[in-house]
Formats: sequence, structure tokens, C-alpha cells
Amino acid sequence: MGNQVICCVALCLFGAGTVAGGVTQTPKYLLKKEGGALTLECEQDFDYDSMYWYRQDPGLGLRRIFFSQFVNTVQKEDIAKGYSASREKKPFFPLTMTSAQKNQTALYLCAASSGLGALVSQQPHRAFSKSGASVTIECRAVDFQASSMFWYRQFLKRGLVLMATSNVGTNATYEQGYTKDKFPISHPDLTFSSLMVTNVDPADSGLYFCGARDTALGRDQRPRQESW
Repeated sequence: MGNQVICCVALCLFGAGTVAGGVTQTPKYLLKKEGGALTLECEQDFDYDSMYWYRQDPGLGLRRIFFSQFVNTVQKEDIAKGYSASREKKPFFPLTMTSAQKNQTALYLCAASSGLGALVSQQPHRAFSKSGASVTIECRAVDFQASSMFWYRQFLKRGLVLMATSNVGTNATYEQGYTKDKFPISHPDLTFSSLMVTNVDPADSGLYFCGARDTALGRDQRPRQESW
């Protein structure tokens, strides 16, 4: 990407702006000359203890860079080389690239949760389908009850786009551009939801994510990924 004269690092941030009413990332897009330092800001108003930074590279799922369970406590993962993060105040978890490089060009996601126990599991991880067929993606809440579930789609070089929200036992609420006929959703109980992509065509290829929330306990779970 670029050459010796023009050499930039392009960053696209998952969910830049306010996500689910409580996590804000800035800036939304960023082009940076190689070698300079840059910082991605993340702020949450849930008052959650745990915060995370992830990156996604083309064709790969989310990979965690840093995890902070409490203020002034930051745990780095294997891919943290070239990054730093700090948690001096509970709502803020900035991510810094000390010397931005081309291999750091990626999509970045900041997330927050109330604890470590809540998980969502999504199956299958990959699916291949003939045009005109249907594909079903299943999402399960593990060790907690999800009164609300969210389905997202990621387009190339863009962040997550919310497709629909479902509450247990009721019809899903669809965002503009998505319909029940094309993307029927089931949410029969507090641990399970499914998304069907009907009459599949090449335009439906992409990454699909589910997320879950227990509104009674205030627990939010980060999106999980499905692709084909």
C-alpha cells in the first residue's frame, strides 16, 4: 500500500461512533503517514469493569490486542507488539500505535462488558452455498440469559452495520435495507437466536455477527462472526 513517497496506514474502526448506546470510538476513519504515532479513543458509559481492543484483518476473525478488567490493569495478547494501551479512568481505554506500520492496516473494535463469564457462540464459522439456497446462522448465549440479541453485517472496508434486533418471543425489528422475508430471525428462548439468509446470491457474501444482551443484568456481549 503506497510507496516510499506516499506510504500511509489506513484504519477503519468497527462501530465508530456510538455502539448500542454506550461505547464510542473515534475517529471513524484514519489515514496516517507510516512511522508516526497515533491513538484510537474509546469511551464507554455503561460503567462496566472490563474493556477490550480487537483488530480484524481481511479474511480473519476478530483478534484481541488488549484486555483491561479494572482501572490501571491492562493485559496484552500475542499480537500486541507495536501497540500500547492504558486504563487510567474507568470509562476510557485508548489504544496507541507507537510507530504506525502498513501491517497495522485493519479494522479495529473497542468493546466493554460487565464481567468475564458471558459468552456467545456462533455456528457455523464458515458456510458455502449455491445461489438460490438458504443459509442459517445460529447464535447461543453461554452461561447467561439473553433477553435481546443483535445481528450485524460487515461490508468490505466498512464497520459493522446493525441488521436487526430481536427480543425473546417477539418479532425482530429490522433496520433500513433489511427485511423479514430476506433475513428471517428466530429468538424462541433466552439462550438461542438464528438468522436465515434466504435465496442466497453473491451480494450476500460477507461477515455476519451476533451479539447478545441481558438487560436485567446489564451484560453486553461482543459480536461474534460468521462468514462465507
